[in-house]
Amino acid sequence: MDIRHLRYFLAVAEELNFRQAAERLHISQPPLSMQIKAMEEEIGVPLFERTQRSVKLSPAGEFLVPHVRETISKFDQTRELANLAARGEAGRLRVGFTASVPMRHSFPATLRHFRDLYPYVKQEIFHSSTNVQLDMLKSGSLDVGFVRLPYRAKIDPHLAKVNMWRDELILYAAADSKWGEEQEPVPIETLAGEPFVSFSAPAGSFEQVSFLCSQTGFLPNVVQHGRDGTAILGFVAAGVGVAILPDIYIHTGISGIVTRKLASPDTKSFVVLAHRKEGYSTLIDQFKRAAIAETMVTNILPDDTLSGLAINAKPVI
Repeated sequence: MDIRHLRYFLAVAEELNFRQAAERLHISQPPLSMQIKAMEEEIGVPLFERTQRSVKLSPAGEFLVPHVRETISKFDQTRELANLAARGEAGRLRVGFTASVPMRHSFPATLRHFRDLYPYVKQEIFHSSTNVQLDMLKSGSLDVGFVRLPYRAKIDPHLAKVNMWRDELILYAAADSKWGEEQEPVPIETLAGEPFVSFSAPAGSFEQVSFLCSQTGFLPNVVQHGRDGTAILGFVAAGVGVAILPDIYIHTGISGIVTRKLASPDTKSFVVLAHRKEGYSTLIDQFKRAAIAETMVTNILPDDTLSGLAINAKPVI
């Protein structure tokens, strides 16, 4: 017995007429009668009571109708889900993000938009640093990741990326510090010897900060760590030290802080959507398209992403 037999049985049960059921099923009546008889023989009990003038359900057949209807419905749902998965419209998508990413409206908008478009896709969201996400992507335990890459940084050759938006690294200092007295961009070398507040775990932005400082002959003197940008700025406001973070953190609204631009050409910081080249799926492609669309709406997509990428959403290196 297969799903075809169940459909035959349900058609006859609902029509109570073999000729009408056969027309509904687009088959001739004799094969339908033979299939119902074979189904009854396999089950071992009659499902219909037949006379020359009428057909009605037997007690066993009447009992089976709701169960058969449910079985057919579940089978159809399963088949549709399989088709949706093949089209990238169902399944599981594991999405990673760094601490500053949710501050951009396009990130929660992307998650909402994608969920509305593809309700059968389960999104699993992970908050991790850039380095952790890159390791997870390479191991296959993460599907896509919003990671922050330093300006001119290279990405692992096994990964592909799409630039989402661009920030500038700026200096954050206590409002009553010497950095609040001037407005000119701060030369990196003047920060040598200053106490720094930084992330407690390796972060893409701090790797860039270390690179900027090393170019002028020193490494940041980190005296305090914070779990996230908000905590770091809290320490800055308390006078513990200075911090160099993306300018998106201006929107945290923490009082007692001043910001200054840095006098360096390498302060650009990119948030990119990264994924593995191997195993690139329709589901990942659909999510990437949604992310690009939402980022375009907020007018923050870098020019190098807009160049052809917004149309075909192909991976770039």
